[in-house]
Parts: sequence; C-alpha cells; structure tokens
Amino acid sequence: NYSQGQFSNPKVDAHFESARFIVQHQNTIWASHPLKGLYKIRYSNGVPVVSMYKDVHKILSSNHNKLFSIRNKMILLSDKGIFEYDDKLADFVPSSFFKSLSSISNLTYLKEDPYGNVWFISEKRVGVMDNSTDSHKIIFIPELTNKIQANGFEHINVIDSNNVIITGENGFYHINYAEYKKKRYPLQSHISNVSLVSRKDSLLFGSYASFKKIRAV
Repeated sequence: NYSQGQFSNPKVDAHFESARFIVQHQNTIWASHPLKGLYKIRYSNGVPVVSMYKDVHKILSSNHNKLFSIRNKMILLSDKGIFEYDDKLADFVPSSFFKSLSSISNLTYLKEDPYGNVWFISEKRVGVMDNSTDSHKIIFIPELTNKIQANGFEHINVIDSNNVIITGENGFYHINYAEYKKKRYPLQSHISNVSLVSRKDSLLFGSYASFKKIRAV
C-alpha cells in the first residue's frame, strides 16, 4: 500500500528473480518467470505469501512462460500454446478467443490496444489480430520483419490508431496503423446487381457469369 509518500510492506520474500510479466487477477498477483514457472502472491493478514503454480496439466514449457492481461482475462503464453485462466476451474484452459493465433509459431509477446485489437510478435515479425470485424483478421507488417526487439525486451505502445510505437533493434518505429490498414487492405465491395433507373426500371446484371449480352428495356 502507498500512503503519505511511503510504501507499507514493500518487501515480498518471493525467492525468485525479478519478474517482467506480472498480472493482478481477482485478489491474487501472478508473476511469471520464463524458466521457473508461475508464482502466486496473496496477502494474509497484511503479509504477502508466495506459492508456486502447480502445473498439473503440463501446460508450461521449459522456457518462454509469460503472462498478459487481455480483455480482462489472464492469458498464459508458453511453447505449449495460448491459455486463459478459468475462474470456475481455478486453472488455465486453451483460449478459444486466440484460436486464430494458434497456428503462428514462437509467439513471444501480446498487447491489447484500446480498440480491442491484439498486437503480437512472432520470430521478429509484428502482427495484429484485428478485431474490427467478427473474422479476427490476422495482419502482418512485413516492413518490420527482423527489425524489432525479440530478445525479451519486446514492447508495443499503442497511443491511438494513428500512433503505434514499437521498440526496434536500433531505435523505435512509429506506425500509423489506421492509414497502413487502408493502403495495404483497401475496402473491397461486391456488386451483386446494377439497375437502370428510368420510367421502367430494368435489371442490367444479376451476377450470373453466363449472361453474354446485357440489354436495357
């Protein structure tokens, strides 16, 4: 707790190295260590008590165990897949929301933006699970391949749709995602029919390829 310029009970006797990936879920603080697994920190009578997550279903890997908070859910990323914490089962289960990302290998980073899209990094590639439609379209940004951090220091800061900052090997990259998506994936339309507006309206084309001649009446 922080009060009057001071922290009370600032020390947590955790017996593990400093953790980069920390998620608060319900009344528990979870910390992940890529090699050592997951730790749970609960407070008992104002004292932090640390316990280790028991990997009963063998979902952790020998490396790359990371925690993220996406859509108010705790997400576990490991070499075994993408999992989300189920409060009723009190354990992690395969995430149905991230099914479209399950085929992408070596995911190392996830980040939700204010619009519900999920940015990810895989093998020094940057991509977005764009959720602006129900299809959860996967969009890669090939211009950044092999140019971004992928050694444990990955970071994506989405200020808004026009300003996305990504850490790179030699600095930072700025992306105007809204404009990038328009130019790379322009809006496509399908014309199903064309009608002639006159005193007597007549159908010109009904989307049948077998029509060889179009005649207006």
